Amino acid sequence: MPTEPAATPTLDASRPLTVTLWVPPDVAATARDDDGLLADAERRLTTSTPNARFAVHPKAIAGPGGIPALLAAMRPVLPEALPDAALVDAADIPALVEQGVLVPLDGLLSDDAWEGLYPFARSAVQVGDASYGFPLDAHLTAMFYNTGMLSEAPSDWEALLAIEGGYLAPLRVGDGVTFRLLLSHYAALGGAWRNSEGQPMLDATIAARVLRGYLDLQRSGVIPEGGLSLDSADACWAVYLTGEAAVCSSTSYQFLRDRSQLRFTTYAEQASFGGKAPPVATSRAWVLLTDDPARQELVAEFIEQCAMPTRSADWLRASYQLPTSRAPLPLTIEDEEERAFWAQQLESAIATPDRELRERLQPVLERALEDVLDGSTTPEQAAVTAALALESSP
Repeated sequence: MPTEPAATPTLDASRPLTVTLWVPPDVAATARDDDGLLADAERRLTTSTPNARFAVHPKAIAGPGGIPALLAAMRPVLPEALPDAALVDAADIPALVEQGVLVPLDGLLSDDAWEGLYPFARSAVQVGDASYGFPLDAHLTAMFYNTGMLSEAPSDWEALLAIEGGYLAPLRVGDGVTFRLLLSHYAALGGAWRNSEGQPMLDATIAARVLRGYLDLQRSGVIPEGGLSLDSADACWAVYLTGEAAVCSSTSYQFLRDRSQLRFTTYAEQASFGGKAPPVATSRAWVLLTDDPARQELVAEFIEQCAMPTRSADWLRASYQLPTSRAPLPLTIEDEEERAFWAQQLESAIATPDRELRERLQPVLERALEDVLDGSTTPEQAAVTAALALESSP
């Protein structure tokens, strides 16, 4: 387990230094709370570097006024107004690197920090051979079931089709969890979404198998009335909590948020074709923008302070997120059996595709599923159409 980072030895203590951070509103709020993540990290850092101050500005993480859009728009015309660092969706990192906005973090953080990352988290911040971000938190797709209705979780898709009590999953376009679940099943069958040249691809044969499985799910009658219209993890979870279904595919966030109130719900790996599917993770990561060596050093120290196991665990529990590195997990999840489950899931998780790929792949996959469930085409036709659409898209 990493120890507290040593005090920064090279910063000029006589030079006032204000570091500007752009972060999502939920993280920005921790700068105003004495026990909050950012306030605690700043307090520890300014003890050794008293001339340093952090100016925290809340910004949306996505959308027209979100951090990536603002960075891209301001860099050509107001580069001096850019922050020194920001917290972004890790899926945005490749595009920001392509725009020339980000500075690599390699060599600025300790080896312990990098070595502790789960594989999905490390891959999410790497572009080529360089690391352009350091992950803060994550949540995963997962399956949950009512132990008062089932003695054990479905072990595969056939078992899922045969369960008594009903199954819920977001099957309409909404919060992106439908797409992540489709990717999870596709990956379980060995499907790739980039070819050997790095170009987006979709294996039509594997995609058809996944879509056929969802059609079988619809025809099996296992989905409760109204379940086919649910479009988000939260919507599915809300219905599941009423007892109208025995099994629900959602994300770790819903479970961790409501865990203290759950009497008969436990976790399980996502049932899929021939076995289990890997969870698909989204994560937020710190990125560096400043070229100034002193500011880079201070930002790196600040990131490491935020990543300290005890400090990170406090944040993860408060935000209902999972860690992106191994050290905080024992401090985040107390129950040994539950901790072992999330550890296994975090080790096997795959990162959500980067924004550019997702914007091309997600619409064609979601449209294919919608067309199949609406009966307007067959799974095989929908898969071929999706693969061709992906191949021809710019």
